[in-house]
Parts: sequence; C-alpha cells; structure tokens
Amino acid sequence: MGAFISISAVAGDIDGSVSKVEFFAGNDKIGESLSPTSPYTIPWSASLVGPYRFTAVAHDNLGASASSMPVFVSVINTLPGGTLNLQDGINGYTGTSDTYLSTNHSTINFGFRTQLLSDSFRYTKLIRFSIFESDGGPVPDGATIQFARLSMYKLSSYDHTYRAHRMLVDWDEAEATWEQRLTGVAWSSPGGNNPTSDYFSTADGEASIGSSPGWLEIDVTASVQQMATGQPNYGWRLVPVTGNNNLKTVLHEGILHRSPPQAKTHDRLYLTLTTWRIWVISHILQFVVCAIPSQFSDCRSP
Repeated sequence: MGAFISISAVAGDIDGSVSKVEFFAGNDKIGESLSPTSPYTIPWSASLVGPYRFTAVAHDNLGASASSMPVFVSVINTLPGGTLNLQDGINGYTGTSDTYLSTNHSTINFGFRTQLLSDSFRYTKLIRFSIFESDGGPVPDGATIQFARLSMYKLSSYDHTYRAHRMLVDWDEAEATWEQRLTGVAWSSPGGNNPTSDYFSTADGEASIGSSPGWLEIDVTASVQQMATGQPNYGWRLVPVTGNNNLKTVLHEGILHRSPPQAKTHDRLYLTLTTWRIWVISHILQFVVCAIPSQFSDCRSP
C-alpha cells in the first residue's frame, strides 16, 4: 500500500474507434485513459488495505460503451524490512527439519536423534527450515532477501571445513534413510550422493570450524533468494570438505546433558529482509465495444 501501480485494459471497436476508457474500483471512478491505442492504462494507489473490485468501461466515437468483467484484488500492507532468526523455540517457531543418513545403517531413519553425526564419508547431513508462507514459514512469499546465514553448533572436538549445498529433491525428516528420501522413493544415489539430481553440485557457501565447540556459519543467501522467487525449498546438505576425519557431533534437536532436550535449539537460519510484503495487480481487463452491439454477432470479448 502506498506505491503506484499500473492498471491496464485491452479494448477494441469493430465499427469505429475507442475514445476513452474509464476505470472503477467498486462504484468509484479512479481514472480514465484517452490513449489513441490499446492497451489503456492508468496509475493507481490504494488508500486502504482490503479487497478491491476493478472494472473498466470503454466508450467509442459513436457514443456506445461496454464494461469489462470484474477483476478482484486484495491489497495488503508493505511491511518494513528487518532481521529474522528462524530457530525452533524462538517466537513459537517449529519449522526446522534435520536428519543424518548412515551408510552403516542404510535402512534406519535417524530423524528422531538429538544430534547429527559427521565424518568424511559415512554420514549425510540434511537440514531444512520452513521459511516462506508457501512452505509453512513466517516470511511472506515474494519478500526481498538481503542476506541469509545457516548456523549449526558443533559440540564435539575436531576441526573441519563444510559446504552447504542446496537439495534438488524433497525428503522427510521422519522417513529419510541412506537408501530412501521418502518412504518408497529412492535417492538417485544412495545417501543422496548424486551432485546433479540429489543436490546442486555448486555450494551456496563454505565455512570452517576449529577444534573447540562453536558455531559453524555458512552464507546461504543465494539459495534463499531463489526460494523467494518460487523455487522449491528442500533445504541443504552439509558436505565435509577438509579437516580432521574423526567423528564429530553437531547439535540439532537438543542440548546434551540437559533433560528433557530442547527441540532443535542449535539449528538456526538468520535472515535480513528489505521488504516483507508486496502486492501486484497482474490481471488485464479485456473487452470490445460496439456502437450498436445488437447489430454485430462478433461483438464479444477477444
């Protein structure tokens, strides 16, 4: 609300010429176009949020007129930008999914475990956040994303460098195993290891973590920006690159040595947003106008 957009109508006259097109929101005239050619366009800005019913009335040079079919549009507020921390247990958020796949236990699901296991080859680590409204998250679809950072807490020792690769296929925290991503649906390669059909071969970002416990933080801005344009959100695969190959523990569903465990308190996705909501009128009003409509059997909507 507050920004101007264009409302357009396509009109024609089979026995003369269109002299003007008037535009209405409900019963209120909001403007007219005297353009010599179609389409006919006016700028418009909503004064209030809510639903609107738009119509256009075309007039020809002989005094005849015709109305378009209505187009219905909802106008919502453009909210200010800001930052958002998606982390289970924070502000009621519960949208984190994560699991690891084990080559040693290829048919067992580990989505219920309170930690992810990591080494160089035996485990695949998957994580996903519900980000946008279309996938159950809090961020309105179409939001402009300035920055996104994936953070995971390593509890154990041993240094390593990891990359975050965006997943290409859907998977379920409670169903995924080394062999299957969904019940009855196999990975392209066991462990989700195919870099052309299971996950993108190009990483979003890369980061290193030292031997001491601490946060592993990877820039995933590119993927979240693509998700904002409507591309599917299947989360990320955490791929080990270099470093110590001993077994490492990454907290995801709880804090060790605390009972009961807190759900996913050590996975988080940090977002910086510039625009939360946008609204667009994408419909075009189309119709024809005839001087004496009853005399023309082809006086109809194009």
